[in-house]
Amino acid sequence: MDLTRFAVGAGQFINRAVQYTGESLGQAERTQLDPALEELLARADSTKTWTDQIISQTEVLLQPSLGARLEERLYEHLEWSIPSRPHAHELLGDKMTQAGLEIGSNTPYGTALIKCGETQKQLGEAERKFVKSINIYFLTPLRSFTEGEYRVIQNEHKMLVNKRLDLDIAKRRLMKAHEAEREARAEMELRICQCLFNRQSEITRQVVEGIGKTHTNHMQSLINFVDAQSSYFAQCDQHAQELQQQLSSLPKTTKENKKMDKINSDTLQLRHGSDRRLSDSLSHGNSQDWRKDIRVNFLCVLFFCHLTVYWYFSQLFIYTMYMNTSLTT
Repeated sequence: MDLTRFAVGAGQFINRAVQYTGESLGQAERTQLDPALEELLARADSTKTWTDQIISQTEVLLQPSLGARLEERLYEHLEWSIPSRPHAHELLGDKMTQAGLEIGSNTPYGTALIKCGETQKQLGEAERKFVKSINIYFLTPLRSFTEGEYRVIQNEHKMLVNKRLDLDIAKRRLMKAHEAEREARAEMELRICQCLFNRQSEITRQVVEGIGKTHTNHMQSLINFVDAQSSYFAQCDQHAQELQQQLSSLPKTTKENKKMDKINSDTLQLRHGSDRRLSDSLSHGNSQDWRKDIRVNFLCVLFFCHLTVYWYFSQLFIYTMYMNTSLTT
């Protein structure tokens, strides 16, 4: 019995494959579906495609780390509880708190670090609640469609395609039947296939018409997403404003810092005054040296002028004595 059923199923599969190949090559006629039904099926496919992309991008928004996302999917696939993982704000808050305690909680900067750390932890807790809310009220309904409702639509659509192939195969057999007995059998098979096809078309229509209700549910999920996001941002803004008020009320410096600032300021003023006096004395000394250099240069020039005149007259005297001696001789 099982072997006979397997043989019938294999023969049916082969006939459908031959019919589908002939339709793809344009060598066989194809029964067209109702245009309204085809439009509903196209809307369902488009909804599935975009829902998958929205889910994927929302997961990236909630957890940017690819490794962390893969780890969470592995835990979900194994049906294990996902371990709690600290958020970036919480890690930053821990570092700021530790730094504030190390620097000193009695200093303005240490106190500011501790307060900032506490606020960062509050932001991390708000983010944790936001992620949980998005998973429950937004991602879960969307996954319910892609993993549940759409699979039902897909299965009914496949059955409709198979019934359509059986109907076209029956039509082809009727066209090829020439004997009266084979023709009558082909007509009966055609009526049965037509009835099954019409029934499956109606079932598929009823299933796929629920896509309108699916869009309404997704609309409500989208509203929940926006509400959760608005609440999260409002909490973050409130925490940030409270931190801003706390930091503005803190003294920027302590008494010891004020004393050190005053000492440093006096030291800088004394250093600036001494540098200025030294610069003035150096500029005054340079002015006197410049005048002294001018006097020395002037005396040197005057000396060389006298020496030149003396040398000239001595040479003239020698020349005159020489000329007188020559004339006497």
